[in-house]
Amino acid sequence: AGSRGFTVDTVAPDAPLTLALSPDSDAPGDFATRNLGPVTLSGTTEAGAALTIRVDGALHGRVFADAAGAWDVSFAGLADGAHEVSVTATDLAGNESTASDATIRLFSRVIEHTAW
Repeated sequence: AGSRGFTVDTVAPDAPLTLALSPDSDAPGDFATRNLGPVTLSGTTEAGAALTIRVDGALHGRVFADAAGAWDVSFAGLADGAHEVSVTATDLAGNESTASDATIRLFSRVIEHTAW
């Protein structure tokens, strides 16, 4: 009988990267947007990893990264204001990454300042 080799994966994936908010209706990259409908948070991680998304400490959902490591999740119904988002990736072997954290800010109306 022949022998078979195997590899045990004990290395956690890198923390999810390239967090981006869409639409980003304020200054690009500031994680602030108009709260007019669903917004999408996206990023990259290890291909096939399961992403766990928490908003303000509560589980929001789980999604899977595609073959290129890209993933996205939509948010709807969040109140105006700042929300703490935390995303972790778990690879197929069950190793969990450290969290990527972001604060997203949602606002329903544009506040304009007029000179006196």
